[in-house]
Amino acid sequence: MRFLIIALTVFIAAQTARSQGIEFTLNPKWDKVIKKAREMDKYIFVDCYTKWCGPCRKLNENVFPQKAIGEFYNQHFINVKYDMEEPNGIAFNKEYKGEVRGYPTLLYINPNTGQVVHNVVGYKTADVLIAEAQKGLNNQGLVSLQKRYDSGERDQEFMLSYAAALGDGARDQQVYDVLDELFRNGGEDFKLTDKECWELYSKYIDKLNYGYVQYIIQNRYRFYKLPYVDKISLENRIKYCVYAEMKSLFSVRVQEKEFSYVLPIDDDKLALVKSNLKSLRSLQNLEYIHSLVYIYELLKNEQWEKAYYAMNAAVGFKFPYARNGCLDIFAYIVQECDDKHLLAIILKRYKELQEERKKEFRDYNIYGYIALTADKLGLKKEAKEARKTYEILKEKRIKQFAKMKERAEERRER
Repeated sequence: MRFLIIALTVFIAAQTARSQGIEFTLNPKWDKVIKKAREMDKYIFVDCYTKWCGPCRKLNENVFPQKAIGEFYNQHFINVKYDMEEPNGIAFNKEYKGEVRGYPTLLYINPNTGQVVHNVVGYKTADVLIAEAQKGLNNQGLVSLQKRYDSGERDQEFMLSYAAALGDGARDQQVYDVLDELFRNGGEDFKLTDKECWELYSKYIDKLNYGYVQYIIQNRYRFYKLPYVDKISLENRIKYCVYAEMKSLFSVRVQEKEFSYVLPIDDDKLALVKSNLKSLRSLQNLEYIHSLVYIYELLKNEQWEKAYYAMNAAVGFKFPYARNGCLDIFAYIVQECDDKHLLAIILKRYKELQEERKKEFRDYNIYGYIALTADKLGLKKEAKEARKTYEILKEKRIKQFAKMKERAEERRER
């Protein structure tokens, strides 16, 4: 009896908390939402989510039920939720193509024009979402900032606000462009070492080819001295930036066709990486990046055997790119090389990797690599068997993923 009373109390408390929060309509027809919003003279708030999205669940369970956000949003908005995998969610996504850039995407829409006035992507606290809503209502959202930018406004305060809004809206490429423009044209008053500037710029040290990133790398010792800069964190960001630039040259798989490969050739990017590695030689633990450069140049120069052994050594050293990256690089060598002896060595290595990883469902692709290599060696029967195993495990993996998704949906409904 006591347990029943406690359970009932918890249930009532949860329902009360939820009733104090944002009042949503779930998966409505969009034309009816527009009509209702116009009649009530309110903007529309749209939560675009999926059942499998973790941050979406956190918003729904921890933020949307709060009293403060409920009072504000219920007063100013018609609030709707769309499961983006349900029919009305899919239709909404087509209507606002390009606006949903991740999950959750939160849109603020003017019903009179049908246009998005502001958007936010990702999990946010209640206070932040109230502030974001006010931007949309007061014509200070991303769309308004975009118009001001297009009209030529370029003062520092505006540019920082615009870049921050682009970041909140998951428009990362535009953020880099705007930050770099401000860095290049900011004038005497612009100082990247100022705390306000640094707090924003430090979030976007990921692309090596931008002027402000190069400035930070070349002047890193100046930034180390600032009280609000963590030296170790900045060093790690710089290392990752150089690593990511080099690793992009190893994206050899052709997405449109299974087990087909092309090595990206970009001499300018390679030169940029090598130049930065030279200037960063005082930093420790850069061996894995140097190894990437070495392997890439071997592949580029068609030194297949050396490239294979260098990549295999990287696997042994447990360099971060090697464990999974080796599979595609070996396959690229198989595709381009006619040395039967080397192909046989690679086939043997694939089989060893398959034995090491046979308990890992995600690595069923190894059977595809084995099939590719065996076929190149003329081992038709072995290639056929490996291909069959690959197809069986691939189908099994698809079904397993569907069941995992189904169970997640059931847990959410409970």
